[in-house]
Amino acid sequence: MENHYKIAPLAKEGTETTMHRVLIVSDNNALVSNLNEALESGGFEVVAARHALEAMKRVYDTHPSVLITEDRLSVSDSLDLCSHVSDLSCIAIILLGNGGSERQVMNGLNRGADFYIPQPVSTGELLARVNTLLRRRQGWPENVRSFLDAGTLTVRMGPPAAEWVKLTVTEFRLLSYLALNSGRVIPTKELLAQVWPGNEVRPSSLSFYIYKLRQKLEPEAPASILTHYGVGYRICLDLDPNGNGMTLEGHYPAGTSN
Repeated sequence: MENHYKIAPLAKEGTETTMHRVLIVSDNNALVSNLNEALESGGFEVVAARHALEAMKRVYDTHPSVLITEDRLSVSDSLDLCSHVSDLSCIAIILLGNGGSERQVMNGLNRGADFYIPQPVSTGELLARVNTLLRRRQGWPENVRSFLDAGTLTVRMGPPAAEWVKLTVTEFRLLSYLALNSGRVIPTKELLAQVWPGNEVRPSSLSFYIYKLRQKLEPEAPASILTHYGVGYRICLDLDPNGNGMTLEGHYPAGTSN
């Protein structure tokens, strides 16, 4: 059975500051501890995963702005973490390699990494690289940050239903990907690959979680997530101008249904 979490806004109310999260992928406890200390001293929140498949799930659990992964752990039998994450323009990628030959560096960059840093890692250089990347990218979009936050994993609904709604981890991952792609029809195959990376999951399981999300988001009129038959699903989010979260469109364009 899945645990339930609450989700609060990433940016504290009444402030302009957003806490950036960094996801570290490493099974080396000493390395994780060293990077964690340096990043936290630089004002970042740090989360960790031990392999590529766990990291891909944590991307949607924690909404990191930067992914730092050891090159040797960035590929599993069924997933190239760099290529997968590089499709999300809101997340920057730093690869940590053993050695750093021209071939290794080029391979990492061609797979989607922004920087390739050989080990042992200079924490000063790493912090500088992270800050450089965040000057170019602002992390997850404002419409997603105002709707979801991975700090405590709940969804914040705007007026008239200004409340916190509990979600399971899988529900949160699914809603995160839908929200990140608000307004776009996402093919079923793409949702399965993003939300359940490396797992063989039936489309019927996706339909079940879509049903659960609809019931939690709008139990009396579950039209927040639209079905495009034979294609996939779509969600449309409207940012509340008063900062009270998000409202969900609930109309039915031609060829869609709840």
